[in-house]
Amino acid sequence: MPRTSERQRKINECAASLNRMRKYYILLVASKCSKKIINNAFKVYSIQYINYTKLVNNRYLKPRKKNRIYKGRSVFLRHLHEKVGRKKYMNDREFLRTYRMSRKNFNKLVQELKTHHNFCNPKKTPEENEVKTQEHLLHFLNFIGTFGDGSSNDNSRYKYEKGSGTYENYRNRIMQAIIDNMMDKYYNWPDDTERKEISNEIYQKYGFPNCLGFIDGTLFPLFFKPRRNDFGDYNGRKFLYTLSVLFICDHNLYFRYFNASG
Repeated sequence: MPRTSERQRKINECAASLNRMRKYYILLVASKCSKKIINNAFKVYSIQYINYTKLVNNRYLKPRKKNRIYKGRSVFLRHLHEKVGRKKYMNDREFLRTYRMSRKNFNKLVQELKTHHNFCNPKKTPEENEVKTQEHLLHFLNFIGTFGDGSSNDNSRYKYEKGSGTYENYRNRIMQAIIDNMMDKYYNWPDDTERKEISNEIYQKYGFPNCLGFIDGTLFPLFFKPRRNDFGDYNGRKFLYTLSVLFICDHNLYFRYFNASG
């Protein structure tokens, strides 16, 4: 059975006490006790009800301790600039090594994603919404470009200035925006007309007749054993748990098809 959290135990105890107090109050009213006793019982019941409401509406039992290592701008957003004032942050080479993407391509990707509803807050200016998109995307790139648990929620919480659950929301929003805004535009199988154009261009450039693309595969190492009954299927030829992925791209290096499996 799942373990009951401390908060849930407190809620259950408070609900039981509140139920007992309610029955006691009804009994006093039915017995026609003095108004003073009934009023005192009602005050106790009201206090218990208020405490119960606070427990149910608050996510945490105690006020959270803010884990703020840096002040001012987001640490991720500082990495967008080589230098701010007299402080040096990240040059282009360091940015590429950390986020596996150049600043130029990063800015192009931000322009594609910033119009998604996840980043369009009508109460904020377009500049503020763009900054929000940048911060989400920087964390997502850092997460997928880091091996193991180096960018897990807990580790990110201690390195940067957000809560551990915030980074999971960041990743989910960015993935949804990429699928909604970019998938139909950049990931599709060519139609008859486009297939002929691709085939002609590949033949003229490389000399391969009737060729639509180039196929290859790769292995993505998994940090832990898959929590599935068929985990053995993910034990790859390099004696690691891996995800095998097949890709097909065209002559312009656009991915046209992929298939992932154990």
